[in-house]
Amino acid sequence: MKNYIIYFMLGIVVVVAACQSDDEDETIYESTAVIMGADVAMCACCGGFVIVIDDDGIDYRFEVLPEAANIDLSEVTYPFAVKLNWHTDRECALINYITIDEIERY
Repeated sequence: MKNYIIYFMLGIVVVVAACQSDDEDETIYESTAVIMGADVAMCACCGGFVIVIDDDGIDYRFEVLPEAANIDLSEVTYPFAVKLNWHTDRECALINYITIDEIERY
């Protein structure tokens, strides 16, 4: 009888461990944004891609996506929504450039 109780308890432990969520690996994004498309203006500070973050009305620019991003900017239809983590990079003639740390389309 003791063996049945031990096996029963071991079975419960295995089931509970198997049902644990893997949310630890899920990225938490700080911002939402819309990538508007390529910046085709002809100026010294222009270029890259235009992105509007969190509906704040400011057009930011970025030049590249992280290597882990599964977004091909030459194949998408603009505009499209994304979730991202980012930080400011530089300012050039009132154009704000950012670096995107992590990004996911949604």
